[in-house]
Amino acid sequence: MTMKSILAILTGAESDGAVLDAALAVARRFTAHIDAVHVRTLPGEVIAYGPPEALVATEELIAAMELEGRQREEAARTRFDRWRAEHGIAADGSGGTATAAWSPYVGGLWPVAGDLARYADLTIIANEKGENARTPENRLAIEAALFESGRPVLLVPPDAASAARLLEHALVAWKPSPEAAHALGAAMPFLATAGSVTVFAASDRDVAATLPEELLTYLRRHGIDAAAPVFPAAETVGQALLGEADRTGATLLVMGAYSHSRLRELILGGVTEHVLNNARIPVLMAH
Repeated sequence: MTMKSILAILTGAESDGAVLDAALAVARRFTAHIDAVHVRTLPGEVIAYGPPEALVATEELIAAMELEGRQREEAARTRFDRWRAEHGIAADGSGGTATAAWSPYVGGLWPVAGDLARYADLTIIANEKGENARTPENRLAIEAALFESGRPVLLVPPDAASAARLLEHALVAWKPSPEAAHALGAAMPFLATAGSVTVFAASDRDVAATLPEELLTYLRRHGIDAAAPVFPAAETVGQALLGEADRTGATLLVMGAYSHSRLRELILGGVTEHVLNNARIPVLMAH
């Protein structure tokens, strides 16, 4: 198993550097091609997914949105060109090296990002949070790639420092669900080359979790000797999962996304939302 086509979604923000560096780390490992994409969203979509006050949009506001969109596209293109020059990356394949190309789009972020992600082995998006609060566009890109493509999505912190250590230690969050199985299958190229792998068994507040022997056998058949400690019952699975990531020094978290409905998680909270809002390391998700 390998990865040959990587989609890197850029927004014109500082976090584009982390996205590109993570894409390069993966592309160099698998000799893959990076499609760096920026989608200049139309004012109508920004209004639809923006704050309520944006619904009363004047001509001046629409013009300002259009100007900001062009400026973001220019910033993304400038960063991409500088990044490609710094690393000496060719635009198309030659000599078995990683390559990268720039592709601008204009239109709705949801349909464009979702459609392009279907034709990529991996989509990489910044996980903006904290001081870089997640914008409606950032959430839209993440959800479009997750829900519309059927492909894995790698979410990287805005800090680019984590990209170089991506494959040192993978922590796999496991529960008997289609989403977790999908994420595990999508992550196999990473797990097969990771320095070490640990599997975290999700548990509830009453029962400690155990890993099925079938899972460990499956990994061993792929040459992956994963550590499988027994975890005590946890009040909050999301906190226990990120706590284990900190404790083991994990550099990549693998998990299924939104096993419950997206609306339920947004309103009531859930493991996916907790990880999105609090993870400090790259997270590979699949739905």
